[in-house]
Amino acid sequence: MRAGSGKPSIWTLPTGIAATNQLRAALEEPTTAADQPWSLLPRVCFVQALIAVARHDTPEAVRRLDEARAAWDRLLPRVGALTSEGYLANLLDLGRPPVLGLVEPQRELDRIQALREGLAARPGSPVEVA
Repeated sequence: MRAGSGKPSIWTLPTGIAATNQLRAALEEPTTAADQPWSLLPRVCFVQALIAVARHDTPEAVRRLDEARAAWDRLLPRVGALTSEGYLANLLDLGRPPVLGLVEPQRELDRIQALREGLAARPGSPVEVA
């Protein structure tokens, strides 16, 4: 427990619980167009997959990776327009062009594939590289 807070320290929580709590807190934060909310679902699925990997829950990790990939695949046809909206939102919300943070779905899909391949390479892994 953290002194005086009544809450456990992240160092005393089992693997994955602290990350799950932090993800839950992040999802409660308000968003604006500059945050590119259209990209949040597949990104959250990817983070949930990373948490499942940390917990050694490979089936859950694969399920979350599949969800993230499906979400990115649904967004790919519209990504040009959505990215343009995000660029404009950054200009309006922040008063300057974005320095970083524009979403690159192909890079995200590459990260998903790399994690799947890493899971499949583990000894005794039931994961198939799709």
